[in-house]
Order: sequence, then structure tokens, then C-alpha cells
Amino acid sequence: MAAATHGSYRLLLTEVTSVLLVTHRRSHVFGGSPQELDAAYRRVRRHNLLLGWWGFPLGIVCTPLDLWRNRRRHAALRRLTPRG
Repeated sequence: MAAATHGSYRLLLTEVTSVLLVTHRRSHVFGGSPQELDAAYRRVRRHNLLLGWWGFPLGIVCTPLDLWRNRRRHAALRRLTPRG
């Protein structure tokens, strides 16, 4: 994650979708204002919480790991951005 231009930032988030024995992980780079990136983070987190757990064994392993990584990246972005 880094500042792209004044007021515009980028955030890498990983989305996990699992069904039975298949787990699919996709990483996306989102760009925009801090508020837009907060919304993207919440959307990906909700997706992971609802659809990431259902694959065995990788869904059970990848989902918590990617939730943690996404949270760390989002927290780092929030430290870089002005509050308001």
C-alpha cells in the first residue's frame, strides 16, 4: 500500500472463496480515497467471513491468514492517512 497522489491511496487486499475441496484466493489492488478504501476493506472482509471458510483444508487455513493480512494492511493505511 502506498500513496498514489495527494488524497489517493492504494491498498492490496486478498479475497478468499471456498467450496468443499476448492479454495480460490484473489488479490486485488484497490485505489481511492481513505473512505473508499475503508469500504473496499469492509466488503472484502465480509466476503471472506461469509464465503472463505467452506473449503477443506485450505479454506480453514487461508481465510484466517488473509483476514489477518488484510487487517494489517488496512491498519497501516489508516496510520498513513489523515483522520477526518
